[in-house]
Amino acid sequence: MFSDCSRWYRQTVAVGAVGIFPRNQPFRAAWAKPVDNFIFYPTLEVLNQVALETHSGEPRAINIGQLGLTNDLTLAQIGWTLLDLLYNTDQSARLYAEALGVTLAHHLLYKFSERPRLAILPAALSNHELQWVIEYINTHFQRDLSLAEIANSAGFSVPHFSRLFRKATGYSPYQYLIRCRVQKAYALLKSHPYSISEVAQMVGFYDHSHLLRHFKRIYGVSPKRIKE
Repeated sequence: MFSDCSRWYRQTVAVGAVGIFPRNQPFRAAWAKPVDNFIFYPTLEVLNQVALETHSGEPRAINIGQLGLTNDLTLAQIGWTLLDLLYNTDQSARLYAEALGVTLAHHLLYKFSERPRLAILPAALSNHELQWVIEYINTHFQRDLSLAEIANSAGFSVPHFSRLFRKATGYSPYQYLIRCRVQKAYALLKSHPYSISEVAQMVGFYDHSHLLRHFKRIYGVSPKRIKE
């Protein structure tokens, strides 16, 4: 049951249902039996930033109105992925989680905004901007890079940068960082007598299992085969 603090109303909750309510409007909820639920708290700063860069006009005029419970598999999948990342010790998980947060904001505004949907404004990274970002990632790939740090290095906000980078490279910033680390690991394994665990630490992975998983996905063989 849900309440707007003036009255209660009952609604059957389906698997994957997501509750969407107006901001700054209090509400209460009660369940007849235990259930698993996701509650997202995207900040207004992120929503306004995404709205400003993908819609014309004043971003604060865009309002996500009350829909109650709605079945939305995209939001449910984002929720499960974010939950899994909470227990992921790979430093790259932070970058992935931030990218998912931007995707969440885009989805909320695209599907649930009361304002008519508008076309995304065309834009692209210049060759100079793209090369700057690629060089930045290649220089700092061992660190726990955040999406905001990479975007800010080129003078972009996170939502705008994520879209433009994927458009220019075919990869998200997270995917590109992983490929960069794996390529560096390949070079080290071929030319130095380091162990796989040592190489994993050197290129920024939490342990050798994270390197192994991504290495096999990209090169189709295990790191051990490269050292043979």
